[in-house]
Amino acid sequence: MTTATQMQRKQQESSGWFVPAAAAQTWQHFRQECAALPGAVWRIWLTTLAIGAVLSALIAVGVALLGKWLAPRGMQVWDEQTLRAISNWQLLGFTDGIAFESLGNVFYLGPLMLLVAVIAIRRSRPLIALSVVLAYILERPFFFIGWMLWDRSRPQFVADGVASPEFHSFPSGHVSLAFAVYGLLAYLWLRSTSNALERLLALGVFVLVVAIVSMGRLLLGAHWPSDVIAAWLVALPWLLTIIVALRRAERVAQEA
Repeated sequence: MTTATQMQRKQQESSGWFVPAAAAQTWQHFRQECAALPGAVWRIWLTTLAIGAVLSALIAVGVALLGKWLAPRGMQVWDEQTLRAISNWQLLGFTDGIAFESLGNVFYLGPLMLLVAVIAIRRSRPLIALSVVLAYILERPFFFIGWMLWDRSRPQFVADGVASPEFHSFPSGHVSLAFAVYGLLAYLWLRSTSNALERLLALGVFVLVVAIVSMGRLLLGAHWPSDVIAAWLVALPWLLTIIVALRRAERVAQEA
């Protein structure tokens, strides 16, 4: 390619919008990296995800049915007592809940997911990019299972139920998504360092963020405490599935 042609192409690129051009370039790079992976990598990755999805769905069913069974046997009483105690705290209040739960809503998790995915693509790690996206998107069906199996009403006594929408409460979607996404990010951080202190820090940040989102939903009165615990149980199998699928696929890619 001549120098004149190169200059002409640069002028054409600079005359367009930067964001669409960068997005197109990132997408093209992603497609090239995906195409370069052997078929065996994709087979082991997709197979592991499929098996894990089935197991995660079964666990979500079990958690929902167990919660529905336990509710009239003492769990609902415990939920009400615990949530009332939390709502009566002097240290934290409703406004704190708004700030806390923001780490688990779509306006934060969505951009975070896309940012990490783009960085992974730019570093030629398409499986990591896909894993982050799937950790967020495919966690949703698992807590939807709980909503479909148990039409549990949300609390109404915290701030007159202003933060309690009129749809299913068990389990917490915000907490489930936060657990899955931040759990995967913590795993990627853990495996990127051999420093014991930094690994401890990664785990600590994960636990702290999930705890903050969980407490935020309780301070708002948007969920019962058992909704939050159920969200942890529902999100954990899918998080482990994403991690195992990624590890197995990367191992095959290294051996190819």
